[in-house]
Amino acid sequence: MSVYEKLKSLAITLPGVTPPVAAFVPVLRSGNLIFISGHIAKRDGKPWTGQLGADVTTEDGKKAARGIAIDLVGALEAATGNLDSIRRIVKLLVLVNSTPTFNEQHLVANGASELLTEVFGDRGKHARSAFGAAQIPFGSCVEIELIAEVADAQSRPPGLQVAFAKDAGTLSDKFSGLARVMSGKYDWKPGQGVRSAGDVFNLIVKENGLLAGVLSGTPTTGAPPAPITDPEKMQEALKDSYLHLQAAASALLDSDLQVPVKLFGKDMTKQSALMLILTDQHEHLGQSIAYARSNGVVPPWSK
Repeated sequence: MSVYEKLKSLAITLPGVTPPVAAFVPVLRSGNLIFISGHIAKRDGKPWTGQLGADVTTEDGKKAARGIAIDLVGALEAATGNLDSIRRIVKLLVLVNSTPTFNEQHLVANGASELLTEVFGDRGKHARSAFGAAQIPFGSCVEIELIAEVADAQSRPPGLQVAFAKDAGTLSDKFSGLARVMSGKYDWKPGQGVRSAGDVFNLIVKENGLLAGVLSGTPTTGAPPAPITDPEKMQEALKDSYLHLQAAASALLDSDLQVPVKLFGKDMTKQSALMLILTDQHEHLGQSIAYARSNGVVPPWSK
């Protein structure tokens, strides 16, 4: 699931960048790092004022921090133009307007940390500091600043994750092309008890969604979508599923490939999961081409 799909599932609409009210810029990029200036808590478009330990509860402070995190994601979107290019949320600095006796700043900060993990999955897990402050501009209850790392395909050395993303692109071209030339013949079956062409295409879409979710740390939940039978929708679904898989693979660091995950109920690394699915799909591709040729359908690239 892409970051944008996750935001949609959470019913989150990103705000625009808040103009600075002092001598600083709201966002600054240096190399592959993006620095987001401190954002204050707001409620109904105005500063959410108050002090933790006095007139703001820990739970409300946590809600305020979550709202700030949404503003910070909006600033990241404005800075990059593509939230799926965020490689890692690196660090949060959380300032909590607190009384001298208040000591739950870490719980307030969890509101932001949990939101970023929900949206970005494993890439949203970050280092963090949380402090009590005697006062925050405009009397706001919480202020947060953020550092993120963005993927830069031009400066990144080629690695396994790049090769995996390229392979996904090749499979996308092949399967969407096969779906196009077999349009109207998705009910074909090579034999009794064997998947039809349409079943294979739907399986590819489902596998790509599962794998992209595992790689990005946002596993697919809920009931699976209904099988696709419309030829045009099938071709688009195949392309979209591979685009999401490519984005998830491209966002990985080389070190991420050895992170343990669970796929189909089995423990494996992200690299093993990629190899398992892509190898399986190459086998499906060979069988599907042979099957299509036996029925007089010959994709140009399979000659």
